[in-house]
Amino acid sequence: MTEQPTEPPRISQHAQEIRRLQSACLRALSADAGLELRGNTAWSSGRMLPINAAHLYPQIGYSDLHAYRGASDGMALRVRHSDMRQHQELLPKSSGGRFIFELLEQFRCESLNRLPGVRSNLDNGFHSWTTQFQASALAETELGQMLFALAQVCRSKINGTGLAPEMEDSIEAARIAFPSGIGALAARLRPARFDQLRFAQISLRIARLVDDSIAAHHSNRGSRPAPRRRADDSRFTLHLDVAGEAAAVARAALDPGSKSGREDSRYRAFTRQYDQVVPATQHIRAGLLERYRAEIAHLASQSGINHRFLARALRAIFCYPTPDAWYGGAERGLIDGGRLATLIASPTDHRVFRETHEASHPFAAISFLIDCSGSMRHHAKSIASFLNLTIRALDQCEVPVEVLGYTTRAWNGGRPLSEWRRAGSPQQPGRLNEINHLIFKDFTSSWRTSRNSIGALLHQPLYKEGVDGEAVRWALHRLSENAAERRVLIVISDGSPSDTATTQTNGASYLHQDLVEVIRHANTSRTSVAGIGLGLDMSPYFGDQAVVIEDCELSSDRGIRAFLSLLARLPTLR
Repeated sequence: MTEQPTEPPRISQHAQEIRRLQSACLRALSADAGLELRGNTAWSSGRMLPINAAHLYPQIGYSDLHAYRGASDGMALRVRHSDMRQHQELLPKSSGGRFIFELLEQFRCESLNRLPGVRSNLDNGFHSWTTQFQASALAETELGQMLFALAQVCRSKINGTGLAPEMEDSIEAARIAFPSGIGALAARLRPARFDQLRFAQISLRIARLVDDSIAAHHSNRGSRPAPRRRADDSRFTLHLDVAGEAAAVARAALDPGSKSGREDSRYRAFTRQYDQVVPATQHIRAGLLERYRAEIAHLASQSGINHRFLARALRAIFCYPTPDAWYGGAERGLIDGGRLATLIASPTDHRVFRETHEASHPFAAISFLIDCSGSMRHHAKSIASFLNLTIRALDQCEVPVEVLGYTTRAWNGGRPLSEWRRAGSPQQPGRLNEINHLIFKDFTSSWRTSRNSIGALLHQPLYKEGVDGEAVRWALHRLSENAAERRVLIVISDGSPSDTATTQTNGASYLHQDLVEVIRHANTSRTSVAGIGLGLDMSPYFGDQAVVIEDCELSSDRGIRAFLSLLARLPTLR
């Protein structure tokens, strides 16, 4: 069983902008156009990079802008100056050894920088981490003090700079307790910084000494009570554990031909016999749909959105102008040869020109994929109002638009789970629930004729669990059948994939990994997949092609502008 993936964090609009700026800095400084941030980790061309130095992960809400600048510059220098595959092959197995080895390699890459502005960012970022460490409970432990002092000393040695007097005083006791030989090894790091392998050999010797010291510390500690935890300890970490699932995915990313897990870990379904694709209005009374439609119309009318503004904005994104007809009798434009006689007969009449009339024609199609898992029922009204406004405007622009949804037919596994148990409960069975894919609006229907279907979003019994990866595949397949030149899929969700029966039998990250893999292969020159997170950060899945919108703002002016900004960033629509 793999480690439980963390739920995407809540994130503000300001934090989103910082992350986009960090991604831009990553690409510029590393000269890698495929780099981006997903969550707080660096990805290149859809693959996660194994960068685990502790000071590269500022705490949201506890760090200033300088810390974020230092983090993005540090990651970029790591990408530019480090052979990731070689580094992973040499990475120690012990947590303490990994921490030191990661940190020293990061310091080596940062020392190769020649730009004064970047140097300032790196110093500020490391200073921010230093301050946070000193304020944490880790600074009150012998082990924490030793690791902290070692980080300070090694960084100063590698950069060829001295420690500040106040820092020397604060770590003096910890330096005295350094394992024998570390001082001499640290002095050899700077001359070796231009040779990664030579540098790594010295780093490994330091890491082994640290491991021995940690082992001795644990044996001497015996049954003494652990130091008291502070309320904010969970926010600060040394990033000691960089193995496990994250490192396995990263190693696979460095070698496209390798496998990140066993052969039987590839995504599959135990049975598809009970899966269905149905109209969302199935089994909902017509009178109830009418009531839902009226409620959505009322919500949309209260939003205050200017329909003409929204239609113009979407037309500028999804359509291109083409000459439609010629109009004569104009006072400017191209000379109309058929009206030159008028100029001779009436020299003051300048209406001898002709102009072209341009019409807009859509070049792209868009599909909305709605997460209909249980937690999304609380967002149903906001989503329905948002879709009502958006589909109406897209319909005016003649842009092909489809609205789909995904959920399951049962809670905690259905008939597939029962069949699996009857089969003897084999290992790694794959998906163990019945998926329910819903069609709220297809490409052939208009906004006016699909209003009742959109109203089905308010029907609470639809909402159960969510298998996101398969839903994205399904939506992309339907989208590929549209004849549009470019295609966009917008996924609206409030969290990670969730299906209890599947995760309990295949591992907590099974659905998560499948979604990441689907999106990695989905983005092409003609197709873009983007995400709208309802109050939650979806960048771990969608990277820069994600936006966070609070539920209460989705159908407001602020939410609509955030949606338009997301569309404008998509490579497919540029």
